[in-house]
Amino acid sequence: LVGIVSRADLVRAFSRADEEIEREIREDVLLGVMLLDYEDFEIAVDDGCVRIGGRVNTEDDARILERCVRRVPGVVALEADLHWRNDDSPRQRHAGSEWA
Repeated sequence: LVGIVSRADLVRAFSRADEEIEREIREDVLLGVMLLDYEDFEIAVDDGCVRIGGRVNTEDDARILERCVRRVPGVVALEADLHWRNDDSPRQRHAGSEWA
């Protein structure tokens, strides 16, 4: 027997500081993955609960951003207030074509 691992030890291994979570969202997700300027977004992290607001190009971009933020280690909840500039719905994509 080398040692005992308690539940608290496991939880502590996965917990991260809010500042570290926010930095990863800004630098890795917004800038690195989405190629967006993180200065255009409002981000708040409190005990792993993330609130993010801002504007992206399309609704698909908003959904991708939400999925990426949820995957950041330490994020336990997400409240997103994202808006998009362009309509990328199927109806809009095919408007004016034979698919409409």
